[in-house]
Amino acid sequence: MMGFSAYTVADACVKWLSTYYPIIEIVALTYCFSLIFCMIVSPWLGGLKRTVQTKRLKIHIARGFTNIGVAVCAILALSHMPITSAYTIFFMAPFIVTLLALPLYKEHVPWQNWLVIALGFTGVLIAFPPGPALFDPWVLAAFGTTLCVAALNLLARPLGPDETILSLSFYPNIINVLCLGPLALLVFVAPSPQHLLIFALTGVMLTLGLIGVASGFRLARHAVAAPVHYIQIVWGSLIGYFIFGDVPSWQMLLGAGIIILSGFYLIETERRNGHNKLKK
Repeated sequence: MMGFSAYTVADACVKWLSTYYPIIEIVALTYCFSLIFCMIVSPWLGGLKRTVQTKRLKIHIARGFTNIGVAVCAILALSHMPITSAYTIFFMAPFIVTLLALPLYKEHVPWQNWLVIALGFTGVLIAFPPGPALFDPWVLAAFGTTLCVAALNLLARPLGPDETILSLSFYPNIINVLCLGPLALLVFVAPSPQHLLIFALTGVMLTLGLIGVASGFRLARHAVAAPVHYIQIVWGSLIGYFIFGDVPSWQMLLGAGIIILSGFYLIETERRNGHNKLKK
C-alpha cells in the first residue's frame, strides 16, 4: 500500500511537469533524483556493496528495461488523460499478474479468488467501456503501461532474501539514467527552482514505490499482492479532482467502487485462509 500510494503521488507530479518539459527529460531527471535518494539511504537498505554483488543481475537488468517502458508509457498516458481514466486501464495489471503467475510460478488460485478478480476486472470495463476510444494512442499507451507493470511485478518474485532492498530501486534507476540521460540532454529545458523541488519529490516517491511494491510481490503471493494496486483509484480520484479539476463520470465512480470492494474482499479472504491454515 505504501508503494502504490507513493506511485500515485509520483504520477501526479509527472502529470504536472508534463506541461512544461519533454517526456524524456521528465523520466531521466526523475530517475536521477531517485538514484540520489537511493544513495543517501543505501546504508539502511542493505548497502551498495552487497547490492552490486547481486547473483540476479539479469533479473535486475530486465526489471530496469521494463521500468523504462512503465515510465515512458505512463507519462504519455497521464499527460493526455485524466488520472482516474488512466488508472482504470492500469488496474488490469492485477488480473494479468495473477493469470501469468499460474504457469510461471505454479501458484494455486482458489476459484473464489478468480471470481473476485473477475469482478474487479468487470469494474474496469464499467468505468472504461470498450469502444472507438480504445484506439486512441494515449489509451494504447495506458495499456502498454499495464503490460509493463505486470511484467515488472512478476520479475520481483525471483529476487529472494539474498537481494538487498536497495537493489529493488537501484538497478531500475541506474538503467533509466544511463539509457535515457543522453537522450534527455538533446531536448533539455532548464527547470526552474520550484520545479526542481517537484522533480525531487517525484524521485523520492518513485524510490518508495519501487521498493514498496517490489517488496510486496517478493514476499506475498501474486493473487494477494496484486489487488492492493486498487488503492490508487482512491488517491488518483482525489488528486485528479482537487488538483487537476477532473470530475469522474458515474460509470467511473461505479467501476471504481466495484474495483475497490473486490480488491479488499480478496485481501480479507486470503487473510482468513492463512489464519485457518495456521490453526490446522
